[in-house]
This record gives sequence, C-alpha cells and structure tokens, in this order.
Amino acid sequence: MTCQVGVQMGTRGYGIMGSLPVRDLPKSLEYVRSAGATGVEVMTNLIDDPHRLRTACSDAGLEIIGLHVFWSELDDALLAKVRELEVPRLICSGVPVSSPAECDSSIETIRNWSASARQAGATFLVHNHEEECAPFPDGRLPIQVIAERTTPEDVAFVVDVYWANRAGADFDALFAALTGRCDFVHFKDGLRAGDAATKSYGLGEGEVDLERAWSAATAAGPLAWAVVERDNPAEDPEGAVLADVHRLRAYAGHPSAGADQ
Repeated sequence: MTCQVGVQMGTRGYGIMGSLPVRDLPKSLEYVRSAGATGVEVMTNLIDDPHRLRTACSDAGLEIIGLHVFWSELDDALLAKVRELEVPRLICSGVPVSSPAECDSSIETIRNWSASARQAGATFLVHNHEEECAPFPDGRLPIQVIAERTTPEDVAFVVDVYWANRAGADFDALFAALTGRCDFVHFKDGLRAGDAATKSYGLGEGEVDLERAWSAATAAGPLAWAVVERDNPAEDPEGAVLADVHRLRAYAGHPSAGADQ
C-alpha cells in the first residue's frame, strides 16, 4: 500500500490556510492539488452544504478522507452530514480523559459513537492532543487505555505527532501500542514546551523529530494517509502547503515530490 498525502482544512480561522477554505474553497483546494496531495480532511465549518463540498473536491480531483470534529460536536445532525458527505472516517478530538475514571466513562460513549459511525458508513477514529498522551499514575497513557478497552472493529486512531511530542510520549512505544489501528497520522511541528500560539511552524521548523515519528508509525504498520496539519495559519498558505506536502511525499517515497505538479 502506497501512503497518500492529505491536508487538513482547519476550523474557525486556524489551520495551515486559516479562514481561506471558508472564503475561497476552490482556491484552497487548488493549493492542495497543485502541491501533490490527493485528499483533504475537513472540519465542521466546511460542511454546511455537503453537496457543494463534495462537488468542489471532486472537481479538484481530491478525496474527502475524513471529517474531524470535537467531542462536543457529536450529535445526530452530525451523523446526517457524515452520510451526505459519504466520508470514510469520523475523527474525534477532545475525548475527556483527565482522570482514569473520566477515561473509563468516555470509553462507553466512544463505543456507542463507533457503532453509529459504522451505520453512517464511516470508521470512528480517536485523535490525540497532549492530554491523551500524558501518563496516568500507573504509567499507562489514556490513548493506550482506550485501545486496550476497545476492539479494532470499534475504534481506530489518529496520532498527532506534535501533541504526542508535547506530552513526552515515546513514538516507538506509542505506535506499537496502536499496531494495526493507526494508518492515518497527523504530521505537525512546533515547540516541545512553551506557548507556540503566535507562530505557524512548517514541517522541519520545530522540535518534533519527524523522521523518528515516520519510522515509528510505519514500523507499526503501513500508512494509508499522512496528513499535513498546522494549528496556526501560514503567512503564505500556498507556499506552506507546497513545502509541507513536499516533505511528506518525500517520506512516502513519491518520486519528484511536489515538483511534478
């Protein structure tokens, strides 16, 4: 299986292209396509008109590879959007895991939403931030607990390498714990500590060991998608998308990464 490269279209003005996907969706999709990516992961601010979004992506020759939502956004109306978009993955951030008890409570909700997502034609994936990779007193990570108490048929995972790095997680151990359940990875860069809210870090500009993350991810199983993500918009979104996609295409072994577009 050849790993494909996608780009996350951020929400509420954040993400690598800021609010551009809302203001000019065709231009945003053209940046993605021209960079050599083949898919987009969308957020809820882009799904008010699923038919328009599907048509725009199809016209650009791009696949909608996932719908990324927050825990608080999970409801029946969202499932209707999943069906309309025919999106293969429902990715959820912000699972409550501040304590072992809260994590245990969340797991039953995850199971229920996994079943609902399957009925809507999608796989349910848990996405980590720092909290999911911060160890409980017994040393286990919340994301590992979720994996241990669910089945591969229930739940898959999206590892965000930036947030895992912020939490001090060991990439090899983390991906090994999710073997066979994490073929969709967010590649993002930034600082290990401190406030990085004012800067948009391109891949290779921060403190994440991206090559080690890639090696650990691929050692645990083949990747289907490597996804470019930034928390903050780039000053030059077209150039930023091109540079970050180029790097991931090179990791994935695509020839003449980015230059053949």
